[in-house]
Amino acid sequence: MIDTLPDHALLLIIAVIALNILGWITALVLGFRRRWWLVAPLLIPFFYPFTLLVLCIRRAKHFYIPVVAHLLGLVLWLGGSAYLRSSEWSDLMGLEKELIAEGHVLDPAKLHGIQEADPDANVWDHPMLKTLAQAATPGRKWVKGEIIAGAPEGEEARKLMEVAYAWSKVPEIPHWATEYEVKDNAPVPMHRPLETLYDLALALRPDQEETGEGTADDTRPSDLDATLNGYLSDDPFQEPPLVPFESMESIHEILVPFFAKAEPKLEDLNDAVSRMQDVYPYHWSEGPGMLLPHLSFLEDVHILVTRKGLHHVYNDEAEKAFQDLQLATHISETGVSDILICRLNALKRWQETLSLLIAAQNHHLWSDEQWLWIHERLSQKYFPDHIPATLFMERDAHCSWFKSQANEDPTLTLGRLDPSFFGRLP
Repeated sequence: MIDTLPDHALLLIIAVIALNILGWITALVLGFRRRWWLVAPLLIPFFYPFTLLVLCIRRAKHFYIPVVAHLLGLVLWLGGSAYLRSSEWSDLMGLEKELIAEGHVLDPAKLHGIQEADPDANVWDHPMLKTLAQAATPGRKWVKGEIIAGAPEGEEARKLMEVAYAWSKVPEIPHWATEYEVKDNAPVPMHRPLETLYDLALALRPDQEETGEGTADDTRPSDLDATLNGYLSDDPFQEPPLVPFESMESIHEILVPFFAKAEPKLEDLNDAVSRMQDVYPYHWSEGPGMLLPHLSFLEDVHILVTRKGLHHVYNDEAEKAFQDLQLATHISETGVSDILICRLNALKRWQETLSLLIAAQNHHLWSDEQWLWIHERLSQKYFPDHIPATLFMERDAHCSWFKSQANEDPTLTLGRLDPSFFGRLP
C-alpha cells in the first residue's frame, strides 16, 4: 500500500500528525496549570475544540500556542496535498510526453503485461463464450452533440445474450416467502447450504411455478402491490402458504431433471474455462463506461454450479460434488482482472463457493488428497495482495479517458458515470 502513495506523502502525514499531537499535549499542560479539572474536557475529542475555543476567547495565557499548532497542521495538509497532487500529475504528464515522443503506445493492456489473445487457447474465443466477448464491443455514444453508432456485432451480441445464456439463470423465490427456525440463543451460521437447496427446490416445484408464472388463463396480479399481497399476510403469525417437502428424496426428485437439462451446457463451459489463456477483450478507451457483460454471466453460472454441487453433496455423490467444486473454482478464476469491479466480482464468487465447501465438510465426503487440492487453491487467494495492482490499474485505465473529457460538457460526462442521477443519456 505504501508503494502506491506519492513521493513525500508519508512525510506529510507524519508532520501533520506531529503538529496536532504537539498542539494537544500543549493544551493539556496549559489547561492543567490553569485549572486542574480542565484536563477532563481537553481529553475528550468532542469537547476539546469547544474548550480550546472558550479559553482563547477568555484570553487565557499561552493558549494561542495549541491553536497555532493545529492551524499549521491544517495549512500544511491542505497545501501539501495540493502540491503533491499537482506534482504527481505534472510528472505523469511529463512521462507520457516522453513515451509518446519515443513512439510508445500508451495502452493500459500493454502497461499491465496483458498478452495477445490466441484464438485456439483463449477462454473467450471458445464458441460457448464468444458471444460474451463480442458483447463487450461499445455501443452508441454521445460525442460533441452527436450520437455515434456502435459496432453492429456488439448490439447483436447483447441482444443474443438473453437467449443464449438463459440456461444459466437459477430460479428464485421471494426472500420473504420462506422463514427457517433458529433456536433461541443459538448462533446463526454464515452459510446454511441446505436452506439454499430447499429454496431452489421450492422455486422449481410445479405448484410454485404455476403460482409464480401464472396459469393458462393468465391470472397473475396486475401490479406490484397485488404481487406483494400474494405473499404477505395481514396476520404476522400466519404460516406461509408454502407446503414443505416430506423428505430429501422429494427434493432430489425435483432437482435431478433441472440439473440434467443444464449438464450439456456445463460440459461445454468446463471445456472453455479449462483453456490455458484468459484474455478478455477490454475496451480501455471507454474508461468507466467500459462494458463488462461477462461478469453477470460468470456470477449466474457460478451460482448454478454451486447449487448443483450442493445437490450432489446431499445425495452423497462425492466424486460428482468434487467435480462441481473444481468447475466452480475454474469459473471463480476466469475473467479476473486488476480492474476493481472484476476483483470484487471474483471475491463474491469465492464466497459463494464456501457454502459448497461447508456442506461437503459436514458430510465428510472427500479424501485427504482432495482437501489438499482445495487448500492449495484457497491459500493462493489472498485478495489484499491485489490492492496495489488494482489501484494502478484504475488510475492507468481511466486517466486517458478523463483527459479526453476535459473539453466535453461536464453534465454529459457525469451522466455517463451516474445515469440514475442525471437521467439516461444516449
